[in-house]
Amino acid sequence: MVAGLLSVGADNIIVGDDYYSGLGSYTLSGGSLQVGKLTLRGERFEILDAPAEVRILDRIVLHSTFEAVPGSTIRFDGADLIWYHGNMSDVTMVFENCDQVSRVRTPFADNGPAPEAFEGSALQALELGGPGGAGRIQIAAGAEEPGILYTENLILNAGAWIEPGSIIYYLNGGEPKQFFHGDATLDGRVSVGDLCVLAGNWGLAEGAVWAEGVRHAGFV
Repeated sequence: MVAGLLSVGADNIIVGDDYYSGLGSYTLSGGSLQVGKLTLRGERFEILDAPAEVRILDRIVLHSTFEAVPGSTIRFDGADLIWYHGNMSDVTMVFENCDQVSRVRTPFADNGPAPEAFEGSALQALELGGPGGAGRIQIAAGAEEPGILYTENLILNAGAWIEPGSIIYYLNGGEPKQFFHGDATLDGRVSVGDLCVLAGNWGLAEGAVWAEGVRHAGFV
């Protein structure tokens, strides 16, 4: 366990299965941080340089004040997120590299797809799957309760999967929408247009993405 001050400059730091934990401040101004379990109960956690990468292999617990510059990214290799506190409006979360389902626990109430519900609650982007491999998530409020996640952008690549019962609201440059399985075009509804996408790509398997509407991409 490493407690207290953590400052990552140009170096790349890899911490096996240990925790960074305890009261203090945590600053990433360059390089990268890869850690198995990251528990933050300190006063502040900052990402000051967008290319400074954080990669979580097991779990991250956010109890601290969180600040990040626009374009900051946290990557999850099948890891879980327990989010108690922290503004993630400038953060992209990428879930990849693992067929294991990442459990994402959030503190938010379901205020529906209302524009004001995104203020102070939404990620910059949620991205699942891609060249790095499958990305599978379950949004939960507790052990058995469905959870809520707001994100400005929802990006579903090859290998993306969202567990049924997860509630995700997103914008993707337009009006607020709710995620539904079967919505290939991500326009907030399952319609004939989505069926046409599925029919046009029938039989496609390897490398398929969500917008091609195939089961391999977690579409249904």
